[in-house]
Amino acid sequence: MADAAVFAIAHETLGEDVAAAVVLRAGATASEVELRKFAATRLAAFKVPRRIIFLDALPRKVTGKPQRTVLAEQFGTGREKR
Repeated sequence: MADAAVFAIAHETLGEDVAAAVVLRAGATASEVELRKFAATRLAAFKVPRRIIFLDALPRKVTGKPQRTVLAEQFGTGREKR
């Protein structure tokens, strides 16, 4: 991974759940399932992202920090059914 950010997505019963936006290094490959399995070996189950989105670049603020609110607006507005 070259870059990543986590953000909240809507969830029908929980209210919010975890999602991640990931930028892979040039030439690297990974699937959502592979990354979720990897995260599950290092995080508590409730912290593992339910959804992983692959992007070319993360939106950033002037300060260089990832714009989590932009990610949530673009990818987390729909109600997730689990």
